[in-house]
Amino acid sequence: MIEEGTPKRNQVPSAKAKVSASSGKPLEVLTVSSDTEEDPVALQKIAEEEVEGIAGKATAQQPMTSPRTSTERVILETGEDPSAKEIQSERINVGNVLLAEEVELRKSLKKTCESLRADIDVTRCATVDLQYRLEASRVAFNEESRRLDELTADLERKDQAHATEMAAKVKALAKCEAARTSDL
Repeated sequence: MIEEGTPKRNQVPSAKAKVSASSGKPLEVLTVSSDTEEDPVALQKIAEEEVEGIAGKATAQQPMTSPRTSTERVILETGEDPSAKEIQSERINVGNVLLAEEVELRKSLKKTCESLRADIDVTRCATVDLQYRLEASRVAFNEESRRLDELTADLERKDQAHATEMAAKVKALAKCEAARTSDL
């Protein structure tokens, strides 16, 4: 396919031809007339126009980040609209990925809950055991405390009886001493 440019003021005639390279991508080839090759100013103008045109096309076709993004994947748009089937397929794939993630998350949460339930049961049993041990310790402490009070009271009685006995012996000893000194 050959496109010929329309000559404008201060422009030289040129022609563009589109050809396909072996890679399958279309290439543009610029051909100029033989009299333009001798005029460097005209050749410069043609080159500048072509560079501006190519730069405009290149900036217009720059990939952009798509507003439609999926989990951990960025879709770059190249200006082509995907077909409805592709969009539906992507939605299904994203849905499947999210569903699989949700299923895995639920399994993980279920295992965690079961583990926590088992921990709660163990903790309850330990708490009941500690309550029984605390009650047994209280009973033992109260018994020991009562026994200690009894022993203390008994010791006080014995001390008092011993003190009374000692006072009687001291009195008897004093009498004995007084009698012995009077005999001498």
